[in-house]
Amino acid sequence: MSGSHARCGRFLPGTPLAERFWAKVDRGDESGCWLWVGARNRDGYGHISIDATKRATASRVAWELHNGPIPSGMLVCHHCDMPPCVRPDHLFLGTHSDNARDCFAKGRRAAPMNAGERNPARKLSISDVAGIRKRLAAGEKRREIAIAHGVSPTQIFNIAHGICWASVDAGWSQHESHSCLARENASGVTHA
Repeated sequence: MSGSHARCGRFLPGTPLAERFWAKVDRGDESGCWLWVGARNRDGYGHISIDATKRATASRVAWELHNGPIPSGMLVCHHCDMPPCVRPDHLFLGTHSDNARDCFAKGRRAAPMNAGERNPARKLSISDVAGIRKRLAAGEKRREIAIAHGVSPTQIFNIAHGICWASVDAGWSQHESHSCLARENASGVTHA
């Protein structure tokens, strides 16, 4: 361990994010994946503390350390479909809709038989969803939109984040840029 690590494997205050991050990556997996060996969530995705108040997924940090900031509304997705993988060339950027389509295309989730307009119990149409997204983009509150359409605010949240009605895209993005390195002093970080 280098001088910035304590004996128990923890880092001294002020240790750069890049050093803390790469110390928790095993580059020896036979699949070619570089596996995150630090903390993981229940789905196997790694996460790391950026500072005392902010955590980020390991794949987002890997992307930003290698490529720079992630554009607004974009996710970091895996070509290899390995949640703990942080190898930069196994990662790509996509929208929530792209990620949902990739998930279905690779057979990680069965496409619902009655999704969207094929669902006889649906309350919304494709044009409703497009209108909802326009209203969200204009800054209207999810609760107001939900009441107007007779659905729950959770349904509006799911539409906003591409969790449902992901096939209705039209370049939609409600997300702000949440750079993992925004709080980290990036002056010493080099982008490959």
